[in-house]
Amino acid sequence: MKNFVLCVTLNFLFFINTVVSIQLTASEKIIVFAPKGSFTLTCKVSEEDENPDVVWYKDGTKVAAIEDLKTVMKYDASNNAVTLTVNEPKEHAAGNYTCVTPESSDSIEVRRKVLVKVPANINVVEEEKLRVHCKILGFPTISWVFLNETYTESQGRVTVENYTDEGKLVINGALTVSDIKKEDRGTVTCLGVDLITNTSDSSECMVRVKDKYAALWPFIGICAEVIALCAIIIIYEKKRNKTELEESDTDQSPDQKNTPDHGKDANLRHRQ
Repeated sequence: MKNFVLCVTLNFLFFINTVVSIQLTASEKIIVFAPKGSFTLTCKVSEEDENPDVVWYKDGTKVAAIEDLKTVMKYDASNNAVTLTVNEPKEHAAGNYTCVTPESSDSIEVRRKVLVKVPANINVVEEEKLRVHCKILGFPTISWVFLNETYTESQGRVTVENYTDEGKLVINGALTVSDIKKEDRGTVTCLGVDLITNTSDSSECMVRVKDKYAALWPFIGICAEVIALCAIIIIYEKKRNKTELEESDTDQSPDQKNTPDHGKDANLRHRQ
C-alpha cells in the first residue's frame, strides 16, 4: 500500500513538472508597430519541447485561420520560447493576441502607430466656409489647432465634427470654419494622440484666402483692354481723317484756285 501511494505521488509530481506554463516575455503589455515593418510576440514555456502545444489567437480567432496575416510561428528550443512574427502588417493586424496551451494563457495588445494626414494646401474664397478632413491610421484622439487655438469641440466660427472615411467613422475628424476672413490665412494642424500607447502624430495644412472679387479681376482687365484699344483706334482714325483733309487742300493746283477770278475779268470786259 505504501508503495502504491508513493508511486501515485511521484506520478502527480511528475505531471506538475511537465505542465507547460506560459510567461509573456515582452517588456510591455502593449506593442506598437509601424507600416512596412514587423512585430514579434514571444511566449516562454517551462520545458524544452520541440513541439509545444501552443496556439496563437487574435481577438478570439486562431491566427492560422486569418489569411490576411503573413505569420510565422516557430519554437526556439534554446530559449524555450514560442514566437509569432507578423511581417509588413496592415492596420487590421492590430488587436489582442493570446498564446494558449491547454493549461494556461497570456496575452498582449498590438496597436498600430498613429498616423494623421490633411491636405498640404487648401484655397478658400473670402466669406465662404473652410472645411478640412483629417485622415487617420490607428486609433488616435483628434484635436485641431487653428489661429494658435486648440479645438476639441465646436466653438464660435469653428465646428469640430465626425465624418466617415471609406466606411470608417473618424471622431472629430472634420474641421469647419465659417465666414473665412483674410486674417485666417495660415496653417491648420490636425493632432492625433493614442492615449493608450502615448504615441502621437500631426499634420499641417496651409490655408490661402482669396479675395471674393478675385474672379472678376480678369474680366475687368479684359474689358479695360478692349476699351483702351477702341479709344486708340478712334483717336487714330480722327487724326488720320484730319490729316487727309489738310493734304487734300494743300494738293489743289494754282489754275483751279484762280478759275473764279478769270470769270470776273471776262464779265468786266463784256460790260465795257
